Amino acid sequence: MSSIQPPTLSFEVFPPQSPADRAALLTTLDQLRGCHPAFVSVTYTNHQLDYEQATLGLAQTVQARVGCPVMVHLLAAYTSKTQVSRILADLESLGVTQILGLRGDLDPGQTPGADFPHASDLIRFIKARKPQFRLAGAGYPAGHPESPTREADLAHLQEKVAAGCDRVMTQVFYDNQQFDRFRANCAARGITVPILAGILPILSRQQALRVETDFGARLPQPLRTRLDRVWDDPVAFRAVGLDYAVEQITDLVAHGVAGIHLFTLNQASTVAAIYARTAALFTK
Repeated sequence: MSSIQPPTLSFEVFPPQSPADRAALLTTLDQLRGCHPAFVSVTYTNHQLDYEQATLGLAQTVQARVGCPVMVHLLAAYTSKTQVSRILADLESLGVTQILGLRGDLDPGQTPGADFPHASDLIRFIKARKPQFRLAGAGYPAGHPESPTREADLAHLQEKVAAGCDRVMTQVFYDNQQFDRFRANCAARGITVPILAGILPILSRQQALRVETDFGARLPQPLRTRLDRVWDDPVAFRAVGLDYAVEQITDLVAHGVAGIHLFTLNQASTVAAIYARTAALFTK
């Protein structure tokens, strides 16, 4: 039997905003249970509820419904040391010990806090107080939009790893060669922690128009061409998006990716469609 471990498979969900959204999310969580995820990550609130009510509440639901480890997102920019200390105690009481430390998007109308100017500051603070926590940091195959150069962006990632990250989770991308270059550049700088590839299927025209502005993720021309052919057919458009995500995942696994992190958008049908075609990639 081969000693090579298969890549991990994990998923991201976000707190629902309405009773109907919550019902849909519970269906998605039931679907995730059958996918045997390495973990499920929960994003930072839904922008309407507080962290404890939204993110931590959903973390408890995931644990009960899916029965797998949970990773919670925690933002640096508008969080104080006092708040983080309280959240860490809450997480510990829930048995949640995985955190994705992010700076978070800056709001032009709100002044960031002084305690954690960067994600690395938050990560260092958590690691010093709760060394048993597993911490992940974000990586940007296309480069962070605020970084002046790719080298500067990699230097920031290196700082996050030095501060205590044991994994990197990437922003979404649609060009696997871009991911390969990013991974090689990380290795050249001595960043050797596992890098999990963030995959977000493009399932609608609206989403196709937004990914470049929202995520800085360039759509390669072959994908654009395929989407253009079915632009006016929502069913065919969704099928092309799912096909491309499966192709991305298959290629990444063939090239030794450490893990796939699928952004579910809380859609059970998306999870089911992709897992049915890729499940064998994640087992020995």
